[in-house]
Amino acid sequence: MGALSLAGRYHPCCNIAQPKCYATDPKYLGLSWATFFLLAFSVALPGLAFVWFLRKEIERAEAASTS
Repeated sequence: MGALSLAGRYHPCCNIAQPKCYATDPKYLGLSWATFFLLAFSVALPGLAFVWFLRKEIERAEAASTS
């Protein structure tokens, strides 16, 4: 799959990497950079909260895997 993803880089009529650019460039979304980063941060917050609530479970799993 890695070689297939590189095909777009070297073949001009088949640019596979192009859709990723639209999702990560705020000008295509009509946003400023500050708004884009604030939006990205707010989208990441639930995942960070989930890890914070499961931190004891994660520590237990880590201790069990090292012993």
